[in-house]
Amino acid sequence: MEKVSGSRFIPHVIEPSFGADRLIYSALESAYSEKEKRVILKLPAAITPIQIAVFPLLEKDGLPEVARDIYDMLLEDGFRVELDVSGSIGRRYARSDEIGIPIAVTVDYQTLEDNTATIRNRDSWVQLRNKIEDLSELFDRFFKERIEFGELGKPI
Repeated sequence: MEKVSGSRFIPHVIEPSFGADRLIYSALESAYSEKEKRVILKLPAAITPIQIAVFPLLEKDGLPEVARDIYDMLLEDGFRVELDVSGSIGRRYARSDEIGIPIAVTVDYQTLEDNTATIRNRDSWVQLRNKIEDLSELFDRFFKERIEFGELGKPI
């Protein structure tokens, strides 16, 4: 029999988490993605901390006030909503994608004309339009009944 000499190595594993932490780490790891050099946290809609972001296109001409009204309506209807009025619309979309908000509602000049808003999907960046008064019912169906995003409005 041949004698082998050298250093002895005992493999070991450090267990960094127990319980719910492990689930959170695995959800975050599987949800992380990048698209066009932008980070997107594709959390499932059921576990995302913020469900809907509301943005005015610009900070003038009454757009922030309409955005605030939509924000208040959605908040009152039980949704977890964020209102963001700072920076360009592209930066606001990027921020909401990065923290995993699945739906963004944008108030623009067409909103002032026909009382519709743009609805944007975090994962595909597809945009739809629908009437503001229908948003709560549609979002309720989207988050609870799991209807497809394409059923939330008409394509732009």
